[in-house]
Amino acid sequence: MSDILFHAIINNDVLSVKKLIKDKNIDIESVDNVGRSALGFSCALKNKTIAKILIDAGADVNATDDKGITPLMVAVIVKDADMVKMLLEAGAKTDLKNNINKTALDIAEFNKQEEIISLLKGETSTANSNIKTNNPAEVRNRLRKYIRNKRSPK
Repeated sequence: MSDILFHAIINNDVLSVKKLIKDKNIDIESVDNVGRSALGFSCALKNKTIAKILIDAGADVNATDDKGITPLMVAVIVKDADMVKMLLEAGAKTDLKNNINKTALDIAEFNKQEEIISLLKGETSTANSNIKTNNPAEVRNRLRKYIRNKRSPK
């Protein structure tokens, strides 16, 4: 375990985390005493800034601890939808199972976390579910059409 890295994470010392990574003085895949990665540890503390730094540095978003728990599962357990979204965007797998055969979705469903369940299932709001473009004009036009359709009597 890289005590220096985990100490910096606990203290929300963003500058030290960046310096350690930049200077290559630590292994970003190092684990704590329960096999949890630095990224999983950051997720447990709901520290999105440091989690993002670790992800950008190449941390394994699918690393598991001694109980088979991934950073995504940790984010679900601590009910952090923004962290879940960030991990999914970074390539976190939703089909991995922990040592008791549960996925992140199973955990979210057990805890009735509707927003996180939607994220894990890849669902988006009805207003933008059919938008498959990054073109602002196209997005705006589709949203206007959606709003017009919602306002018109059926």
